[in-house]
Amino acid sequence: MRTPPLPPWKPVYLTAGRLAALAGLMLLLAPSDLGIEELRHPARDPRVAVAAPAPSVKRAIPVGAGPLAPKPSSKLSRVARLASKLRAHPRPAVRRKQPQRATRLALLEHAGLLERLGSEAEIAGVRHRAFRLRKAGLPIFNRRGRIHDGTLAGSSGHLSFPPLASQEARITRDEAVRRAIALTSMRRLWAGVKSERGWFATEDATVPAWQVTLPTEHPFGLWQATLDGRTGEPLALVDLARHLDGTGLVHDPNPVLAPTPSLVTLFDLDDSFRLSGKFTTVLDDRSVEAFQPDLEFVYPTDDPRFVQTSVYRGLTDTGRFAEAHGFPAFSEPLLAFTNVAISESGDELNDAVFVPGFNFFLFGNGDGVLTTNIGKDLDVAAHEMGHYIFNVLVDPVVVSSTDLVLAIEEGVADTLAALLGGDANIAESVIPGEDFLRTLANDRVFPRDLADDPHETGLIFGGFNWDLVQLLGADGFADILIAGLPFLPPDAFLGEY
Repeated sequence: MRTPPLPPWKPVYLTAGRLAALAGLMLLLAPSDLGIEELRHPARDPRVAVAAPAPSVKRAIPVGAGPLAPKPSSKLSRVARLASKLRAHPRPAVRRKQPQRATRLALLEHAGLLERLGSEAEIAGVRHRAFRLRKAGLPIFNRRGRIHDGTLAGSSGHLSFPPLASQEARITRDEAVRRAIALTSMRRLWAGVKSERGWFATEDATVPAWQVTLPTEHPFGLWQATLDGRTGEPLALVDLARHLDGTGLVHDPNPVLAPTPSLVTLFDLDDSFRLSGKFTTVLDDRSVEAFQPDLEFVYPTDDPRFVQTSVYRGLTDTGRFAEAHGFPAFSEPLLAFTNVAISESGDELNDAVFVPGFNFFLFGNGDGVLTTNIGKDLDVAAHEMGHYIFNVLVDPVVVSSTDLVLAIEEGVADTLAALLGGDANIAESVIPGEDFLRTLANDRVFPRDLADDPHETGLIFGGFNWDLVQLLGADGFADILIAGLPFLPPDAFLGEY
């Protein structure tokens, strides 16, 4: 069979666009540099074996011979000759980094020098994951970075460290924990101690080290101590818990006793610059929440943010007081809603409420007739936090609104309010025209003063508590109260209190 003749070739004109496209194609076909020179550190440690380079393979057919050998340029078309010239030129300085970085990651992991941490998170279409370096099977505590879409982009400063120290670790785990506790001056923990042996890169050497993490209750924090494994000397100490102190303008303790507001410390704020911290996060039901990057929460008294500030202060100070006297450390903040209205009618809520089970607070403003200043009076916030404290320690079982355990709870909540406020009168500014809402300086006795309202019956227990406060002092009685409430039966009656 005769082969049909080939169609005649048309001339090819190399425009600037075609030339650029052809150059890009040739660069894509060129091999990538694996960047092995950046893995020099494994060779410094005799304990880490480095694979020897594979021996060169002899070619059966010499380069330049055989049926696939390149033809002389004189016999090539214009396009082929140009491609031959481009291939002969050295590669430009700009190189494709992604394959190189992925290879570096694979080599480091294969050698056991890189450990991925946590789980992968995708943000804006990019997958991120933390890592830390390892040496001789142990982590280097201060050499960490992030993997982005499976590569080590931007991690060059985290992949080097000084040579390993010649001395080995001498101190034991127990000794490291003991030294770490001494550094924090802690009184007790709210969770278990975590300890790990590894390395710590100093300026001159990478030394053996212990890293001990202490969730401390007094003072509250999550302290991380890094100790020299040879001597036990501290290399680093940091509180990982984020809490700050700010300033707020409030009536201290309420608008009746202190008509002119004053500045107080707002303790244990987090780093959100809002009224949110270890004990509570304050949200407004109808208005904007306070936001202060300078942590100066100072507002006019008719601004809803003034109430938010007052509520944060009252709940936080009560939580701190309870913890100082033995209450378990708060593991998360409780939500507190201010400026709450009655949803059906829109009328102002004449009350403050703790919602057990869901563990959040509601603070109304009062209608100005029945109640007022609900969120501005320290005693109110302290009383509501008292309900939470009682529920944690007792976990009451309630079947009827007349169950005596409800009255005991009200008496305890009033007692905590009195301890925070410093006197027996509760909520002096809340009832218009009245000196207070309730007082613990009373002569209520059982069974004469039993009532259907647990707040009224609670005055029997609150009055009894206040008598003990006068005998033992506020701190002495608070210690006994917090230590004793867990022994109270959930459906307690009179004789069991």
